[in-house]
Amino acid sequence: MNEFDLALGIDQNTLNKAISAIYSKTHNNIFMGSFGIDVHGITAAITWDISKPPMLDLNYSARADAVLPEIFGKLQIFKDISKESIVKTTASLKAATFSMIIPAITLTLKLPVGQPSVTFSANVLCQAQINQNGQIELAAIHLDLDTSKSKLDFLDQIINSLSDPVLHAANNALKGIHIPTINAEGITLGYPVAVVSGGRLIVLVNLASKGSPSPTTASWPNEAVFCLASKELINEVVRNNYNMGKIPHQVSDRGSKDLGITTAYYNAALQVGAPNIGMAGADFLISLGLGGNVAAGFKTILGNFGLNYMAVIDPNPLSCKVRLSVDSSRQLVVSIPSIPSAKVLLKPQGNVAETILSTLNAVQANIMSLILSTLLPRIIQSINVPVVKIPSIPVDIGNIHVKIQANNLRVGSFNGMALVAGNLEVIDA
Repeated sequence: MNEFDLALGIDQNTLNKAISAIYSKTHNNIFMGSFGIDVHGITAAITWDISKPPMLDLNYSARADAVLPEIFGKLQIFKDISKESIVKTTASLKAATFSMIIPAITLTLKLPVGQPSVTFSANVLCQAQINQNGQIELAAIHLDLDTSKSKLDFLDQIINSLSDPVLHAANNALKGIHIPTINAEGITLGYPVAVVSGGRLIVLVNLASKGSPSPTTASWPNEAVFCLASKELINEVVRNNYNMGKIPHQVSDRGSKDLGITTAYYNAALQVGAPNIGMAGADFLISLGLGGNVAAGFKTILGNFGLNYMAVIDPNPLSCKVRLSVDSSRQLVVSIPSIPSAKVLLKPQGNVAETILSTLNAVQANIMSLILSTLLPRIIQSINVPVVKIPSIPVDIGNIHVKIQANNLRVGSFNGMALVAGNLEVIDA
């Protein structure tokens, strides 16, 4: 059994391209600033400038081991909770921590005697959080400044005042990345979980009946964007389509045949039970439970004669190979590309005179053809079910807007799950 039913993965390279695209247009408003400090009774102006674009490192940050317990220990909600409980809480959240690397922050101290400056780097501990609406939010929670190689008068005093504005800038960049919720067509999903692993941000979701998945260390497709859907989730979506009547429960048609001395007529109906998704190796299958009934008869000067047949489909259930595809709106779609081989056995119902039975034997081939060539294709062709859509990711910082969008999507399977994967591009919104 899979550890989750639906996953959406996004690589750090594309997120960094989006941040870089925004950075050049918002640098003066978001990524630089100033404040003052008191130096021997004189207010000295400090300007700070994140002079190179920040970069996300979507891998677990070891700093979380020390920083998260420290943060929790200061929160009122954790005041009366044991250290052991704080450790457990920390462990459950570490899987969603990552780093923002700020390669260059330039500080300039403006004094009457000169304007000395220094440049150093910073590492921001960040976390993917789930808000009350079940949406993913990225947040900067702790700043480490590397000033070990920097020399500037009053640096310690400056650093104490620098952390808040730099964290604020980091949060402005992160909170502009709007990771949308992922939904499966027509069914209810549980609360999502965020995982950071292998240079990717991954959102995991279960069917609502299973609750939230646990953060997992599973291997992931090596793709810029991917979506994984479990057999169970696809089954729920297909069955919902059936329950909503989008896949017919019954199809029917009629026909007739000239027998020379009379004309035989027949009405056939084919019923289908709730579809069931299975697998054979890496291939997805849909099983259809089928059954039918036929009314046939003819007219003579002596009156109308007829009988009913039960139509038995062989094999039953009918196993159909699934085609996974992606439509123009970037949705994973389940369909059946071809009609599998099947036979029909007609079983007369009740006691019927031999002359009637032998007369209607002449139209049995027509009835079978009607069922296999008309009714069964109607059912097969009705199964064209959208499952999940690869969403676009808006990135909005200040008045600048771009969008991360998937392209060149392809389908397959990965560890027993349906896979949609492809590239990502950053475009103007």
